[in-house]
Amino acid sequence: MTEAQYLAGRILLAMPGMGDTRFDHAVIAMCVHDEHGALGIGVGSIREGVTLHSLLTDVGIDPGVAPDGPVLNGGPVETSRGFVLHSTDWGGSGSVEVSPLCALSASMDVLRAIAEGRGPSKWLVALGYAGWGAGQLEGEMRHHGWYAAQGRSEILFETPVAARWAATWRAEGIDPSPPRQPDRPRLSRAPYADPPRRSRRRCRNLGNHRADNPRRRDLCPRSSDERGRRAGLLAQS
Repeated sequence: MTEAQYLAGRILLAMPGMGDTRFDHAVIAMCVHDEHGALGIGVGSIREGVTLHSLLTDVGIDPGVAPDGPVLNGGPVETSRGFVLHSTDWGGSGSVEVSPLCALSASMDVLRAIAEGRGPSKWLVALGYAGWGAGQLEGEMRHHGWYAAQGRSEILFETPVAARWAATWRAEGIDPSPPRQPDRPRLSRAPYADPPRRSRRRCRNLGNHRADNPRRRDLCPRSSDERGRRAGLLAQS
């Protein structure tokens, strides 16, 4: 991969069904990518049970004027290490500009500046990061595990956390919703039909039956008496 193809400053999106549950619907701000490897900060999910105020208190900083808010799941590596993605209107020792997306700081200075009201105008705080060794991310890209979207700062700082994955896809002109399954054809049930009636051979007489007319034969005698009379006629013949 050439330098022009390195992904720093882009937003990495987990492809649907990538297979690694740790990165399901992941949205990662790519901050470093070169021949030695890559580093990104997840911005698509919240770390449960941790807020900015509780984090500042844990590291010995008075929250001061900083508004409380969620802390993000930055990734599965070094999950207790903090990172701040912020606008480029503030810079401190060790800050790295990630053009055109944001800047990255990992020192206590940026947290103190936010608490004292002199920090960047826009910021996100995350714990942990996603890291790849040399050539590892390139291999995953070839296997269609990730999609590299354009770096848009509004996705980080103006879009709700839960909406960032879908919003980034739509900004790329791609609808992330799964294709609608075609409706299954319904078998129309025929209206209830009465079962066919068993045909009954109806008794018919060839003319009126008369006992004195031996040539007239009743095909279906109507009673046992008639059957008996016919039997008598046969016996007499």
